[in-house]
Amino acid sequence: MNSALFFFSLFFIIFITACSNTAQVTIDRPIKDNAGNTFLVKDHVICEQEGKPIIREFATSWCPHCAWIKPTYQQVVQEYGNKIIAHQWEADIGDDLLSEQLELAVPQEEINLWKTFNPNQTIPTFVFGCKYIRIGNAFEEQKDREAEAREFRAIIDKLLSGGEKP
Repeated sequence: MNSALFFFSLFFIIFITACSNTAQVTIDRPIKDNAGNTFLVKDHVICEQEGKPIIREFATSWCPHCAWIKPTYQQVVQEYGNKIIAHQWEADIGDDLLSEQLELAVPQEEINLWKTFNPNQTIPTFVFGCKYIRIGNAFEEQKDREAEAREFRAIIDKLLSGGEKP
């Protein structure tokens, strides 16, 4: 009984803190041009696999903000096909929605990366190439998925062209 109460309390705390009604984007240092200006630029080497930038979204299955952005993210990363490596992690169930197989847990290296760029592990979190980071949806309040798609494309295009020089 005590363990059930503990896990319920833990889930409730995570739910309340991770997915609030306001999906606010906090920007410390925006990109210098207008394209992709809702992402932070990090002084970090671009993460690649097989010479392709790795694009990640960390979300959960129960988060309304994550559900809102899910189809837009999936559409944009699919447009780039084999030019990028893309993941869409649902942390609560451990699955990468963009892979064919059902994963049962997010790999520890992915969790560590999420913690590196977002220590509070709030959702949704976007880590594009370990160089461009965004926490939350930028245009959800305006219900503008096309603006979100433009932001994603701008950042992916920057990564494919070598990223911003520090």
